[in-house]
Amino acid sequence: MSNSTKHEAGFVVNGLYRVSPKDRDRFADLVRANVPVARLAEGNVYYSFAIDVVDDTVFRMAEAWVDREALETYMRTDGFQQTLIELREITILERVANSFDVRNTQPVELPTSERSNH
Repeated sequence: MSNSTKHEAGFVVNGLYRVSPKDRDRFADLVRANVPVARLAEGNVYYSFAIDVVDDTVFRMAEAWVDREALETYMRTDGFQQTLIELREITILERVANSFDVRNTQPVELPTSERSNH
């Protein structure tokens, strides 16, 4: 469970990992073990990884923290440092991560379809 009921996101990270097909399951297991720990970290708002529906060697991540300092504090923890050590054994073909400092967030509403289902 994330801390989203307690905090508002101030810092967001989105990205992806593309891993070697031979390491796909190993990467998934590593992420699966790490996500619940990250969600409980002080200052975490949400933390998620998802397997791409088109390419199952691509893992998309989305995470939010109250601020950059909260993320940096988490990345210094023993648990996260151990995850980095374990990642060395996985062939990562591509890693992209972009951070966003967000101060003013608003929900995005889907427009109503003008097409009839009849």
